[in-house]
Parts: sequence; C-alpha cells; structure tokens
Amino acid sequence: MAPRATAAQRATAAQKAEATGEEKFAFTYDGRTYHADVDMDLDGLEAIYRNDTGTCMRVAVGEDEYAEFRKTHTKASQLSAFFGAYSDALPEKN
Repeated sequence: MAPRATAAQRATAAQKAEATGEEKFAFTYDGRTYHADVDMDLDGLEAIYRNDTGTCMRVAVGEDEYAEFRKTHTKASQLSAFFGAYSDALPEKN
C-alpha cells in the first residue's frame, strides 16, 4: 500500500493545481497512475453519499481508466484500497 499523503502535501498539491490551472491530479494504485478531477462532479459526490464506491471511482477517474482498473481488480477489498489511494491523494483546499 502506498504511504498516505500528509495534509501539507495535499495542500501543496492543491496550491500547485490552482496556480497552474490544473483541473486534474494524479494518484497511484498498484503501480499504475490514475488521473482524477480536482473538483469532483456532482454525480460522484452523490455516489459517495449512497456509499456507491464503484460509481464514485468511475466518475472520478473516467470510464477508460476505471475499465483498466476493473480488468485486473475484481475484489471489494481492491476497490476499497483504490478509493483509499484516491482519497489520500486528494489535494486539500484551503
């Protein structure tokens, strides 16, 4: 499992994204890099509220990257770890 990003690292990533106008951030899970929007779409947020992790991650990384994840990851524990890697890497907004 990848080490968790510290609050300072997430804040730095958020500042960099804002300063450069980036709309996506990268995170790594199981040796592969994925890209997600800095500001999640409302469909993804609603999925979080429904505890629908699969839909949340599909919205977060997009259909193509989620399909790549699903090719080799078929267990609930893997989806949970994927979500953990995503949430640990989220840029922290001030």
